[in-house]
Amino acid sequence: MTNATRLPAVVQIPTIDVSKLSNFEWRNAYEKVSAARLARSAALAINAPILPPVRASHYILEGAITDELIGQLPTTLVERECPVVIYTVFEADAPSQLIIHKDWGRLSVINAYETAGKDVTTFYSHDKELNTVSPLESFCAAAGEVWAMNSKMYHGVVFEQPVKRSMVNFAFRRVSLSGITESFS
Repeated sequence: MTNATRLPAVVQIPTIDVSKLSNFEWRNAYEKVSAARLARSAALAINAPILPPVRASHYILEGAITDELIGQLPTTLVERECPVVIYTVFEADAPSQLIIHKDWGRLSVINAYETAGKDVTTFYSHDKELNTVSPLESFCAAAGEVWAMNSKMYHGVVFEQPVKRSMVNFAFRRVSLSGITESFS
């Protein structure tokens, strides 16, 4: 795969009590997706999936828990850039989606999946002239897996059943997907 790579790593995720954390919102926060926003996103490409949006909660981790998580990454990677560490929970009571998007404020990510179902992440090419998308590649992460992704490529996630998916996300602004994978080899 060119936009995502399963890393040969295990990240031990400590117990995270979200009741003690502050929820934050991305610039285009997924949990605030309205019907109008979903329609605009679907208009991004006339053949994109159209499902209700998944509910998402994001928490920036700090202090000892962050040090513990970052300490599990290769030293060569952390020396290049110390990532922002985010805990994300996706929830839905029915089939839903994380709409097709490019991540804001980051070049690449490492996702360490705490819980996951049969959720499919798909990367797309976008034809601006025709306003269509074409799937390039997909993956289905399992609990315990660690994946690195190019977050500047259009991507989305389809949840075909009710879901509670949680993960630790290491966000990099300057290190590319290839830089991450090199650090793990």
